[in-house]
Amino acid sequence: MRLLFICNEYPPAPHGGIGIVVKDIAEYLVAQGHDVLVLGYDKSIKKDISESSNGVIVHRLLNPYLNKGIKISRFRLSAGPYLERKHLSKRLKKQIAYFNPDIIESYDWSGPLWSKPKSHLIVRMHGANSAYQYFEKKRMSRLLYFFEKRNIQMADTLISVSKHMADLTLESLRMNKDYSVIYNCVDTTFFTNQQEVRRDPNLLLFVGRIHPRKGLEELFMTMNIIFEKRPQTKLQLLGAFDPVFKNQLEGLLKSDAYLEKVEFFGKIPHSELVDHYNKASLVLVPSRAEAFGLVAIEAMACETPVCMANKASGPEIIRDGEGAWLLNYDNSEESANLIIEKLSRPELISKQGKVARAHIKDHFSSEKILKKNVQFYHQILSAKAKTKAIES
Repeated sequence: MRLLFICNEYPPAPHGGIGIVVKDIAEYLVAQGHDVLVLGYDKSIKKDISESSNGVIVHRLLNPYLNKGIKISRFRLSAGPYLERKHLSKRLKKQIAYFNPDIIESYDWSGPLWSKPKSHLIVRMHGANSAYQYFEKKRMSRLLYFFEKRNIQMADTLISVSKHMADLTLESLRMNKDYSVIYNCVDTTFFTNQQEVRRDPNLLLFVGRIHPRKGLEELFMTMNIIFEKRPQTKLQLLGAFDPVFKNQLEGLLKSDAYLEKVEFFGKIPHSELVDHYNKASLVLVPSRAEAFGLVAIEAMACETPVCMANKASGPEIIRDGEGAWLLNYDNSEESANLIIEKLSRPELISKQGKVARAHIKDHFSSEKILKKNVQFYHQILSAKAKTKAIES
C-alpha cells in the first residue's frame, strides 16, 4: 500500500497536533511494510528539502508566497493564499505521477489543496478555523471558509478525530457528508509514569498554545481563587505565547504575589513533556473549543489526572471521575474549589492516576489506534477494488 500525506507541519518543522498525528501514522505504516511519502510546506526552511526520516520520504517545500503582498494597517492584500494552494497542488500532481499513491490524505485546517488529486482523497478533520469560529459564535473568515469547504467537498472519504469536531465542522460549513471517527492516540511506552520523578503536590500544569481559544482567561480567573485559598499552589504553562496576550493574562491576576506563582516556559521540545507531566499533580485543559485533547491523553498516560473543560470533545474523550474530571471553567468558584479539593488529597491523585493510565491504554494507545488507521485504509482499497470489479 502506498500513501501520500499532505502535511505543512511535519516534524521537526514547526508543528502542532496535526504534525504529530501524521508522523505517528506515517512511521507506523512504514514499520508495517508500506510506502509513505509526505509533502508539504515548511516555514522554517530556505529551500526545498527532500529526505528520508525513519523510512518516510519527506518533501519539505519552501512556500514562495508566504507573507507576500501589501500590508495596510492590520491587513495584508495578497493573492498568496490562493497561489500557495495552487503551487502545492501542482507539486502534488508531480509526486502522484512519480509515487503513484493508492491513497492521499490531507486535513481540513485552512484547506491546504486547491484542486482534487486523481488518487482517492481522505480529509481528516482536526478542527478547522471555520469550525472553531462557529463554535465560539465569532465571525468566520470568508476566505478560509471557502478554502476549507472546498477541501471537504473534494474528499472521497472523511475521517474526524472526534464526533464533536466532525459534526461541528460540517454544520459550520453547511454540509452533510458521511464520516468515520478515528481518535488520536498516544505512545504509552513513551508517555508513562516515571517512578524516579517526584510529583509536586502543589503544581498545576497547562500545556498548549497560549491563546484565548485555550480558555486561559477563564483559567487565570480560576487561579485567583486557588491562590487566595491555597497560597502554596503554583501554575506552570508550556507553550508558545504572544507577549501581549501573556501580559493580558498576568493583568488578570489580582495580586503581584500571584505573579510569582505563575511561570511561562514557552514552547519546549515534545520529548521533554513526559518529565513535566510527571512532576505535576494535575494537568488543566480549560479549552473553549478542543477538537480532541492530545494533552489530556498524554498526561493521563503518565498517570497524571486531568481537569478538562466540560464542553467540545471533553465528554467524548474522558469519563468524569475516572482519572479525570470535567469542569465548567466559566464558573471560576466551582472550578477552583474542585481543583483545591483534589490537590488536598494526594492519595486520591495517585489512585486516580492509575485509573487514568488504564483508561488511555484501553482506548487511546498507539498500538490500537494506529492499527485501526491501517485497517481503515485497507477497507477503502478493498471497497474500491470491488467497485472496479463490478464496473468491469
